Amino acid sequence: MPALLLCALITAQLQVTEGEPIEFAEVSSTEAFVPQLAPYGEWLWLSDRRAFRPAVELVGPDFVPYASHGHWVATEAGWSFVSSLPFGWATFHYGRWWLDGDLGWVWLPDTVWGPAWVEWRYGGGYAGWAPLPPPVYGRLYRPRWFFVQAPWLGAANLFLYMVPATRVELALLVATPVPTRRWRTHTWHAGPPYRDVVHLASVPPERRDMRTLGPPPNFHPAVPVRPAPPPPPPPPRVNVPPPPSSPALPPRPPRATSTPLAPPPPPPRMQAPMPNRDRPTVAPGPPPTSKRPPGAPATPKRRK
Repeated sequence: MPALLLCALITAQLQVTEGEPIEFAEVSSTEAFVPQLAPYGEWLWLSDRRAFRPAVELVGPDFVPYASHGHWVATEAGWSFVSSLPFGWATFHYGRWWLDGDLGWVWLPDTVWGPAWVEWRYGGGYAGWAPLPPPVYGRLYRPRWFFVQAPWLGAANLFLYMVPATRVELALLVATPVPTRRWRTHTWHAGPPYRDVVHLASVPPERRDMRTLGPPPNFHPAVPVRPAPPPPPPPPRVNVPPPPSSPALPPRPPRATSTPLAPPPPPPRMQAPMPNRDRPTVAPGPPPTSKRPPGAPATPKRRK
């Protein structure tokens, strides 16, 4: 019987360049997210891992993580994505998104909290980011970049300021990767320096305390949760017996070889009876004459 997993709240300090060391909440099991996100979409199995796909009725057909339904704010740990979606506190800070060819954008949960799981580029007047893939799909990763002009990085209507796709290649050439930050065993992506963006923006971007971006009050990571059952194995392959053959016919008797019939014997040759020597022979009488008897009429002669 599998043991119950206890989702405990773990904290780890990450040293940042601005402010005091801060606490990042971790969860010991990703199963804690299943009941929290179930009302907003469906949980699927992607290979051997759980994946969450948000409902289209909630996010729209053009949903893109870290680009729609939210905006960037500056925090002590760097730029963090604040979403208006009811599940954004989880899907943009724990785990990573993956663009599946059949399912679209799906979220694979993880236990480590971060401001945003994206990689950054900055420079040439542009600020850009791309959603990071789950580690298991690192080899298949093809980043999908989104750019805005640097002064508009903190705009509330972020989607309206996106650089057109025809200019993304140019932005990739002039913008350089932003290095990650590291504290002990934790590494995260903070984004471009806040002071550089403020210097360019006509309106200073919003700043927030990172502690206000944590899970909602009804999220209880210490509730015992049973581990998710593995995906059902594929049905066993049934060897279907071949259809019964027709009943075997009795063996045919050997065919008798026909022998040519012998021709019937010729009828016996009739031989003339031998004269009986003991019987007296009768001499033949005289041949008949044409003499008419007396008184008979004369036969008329034919005319020639």
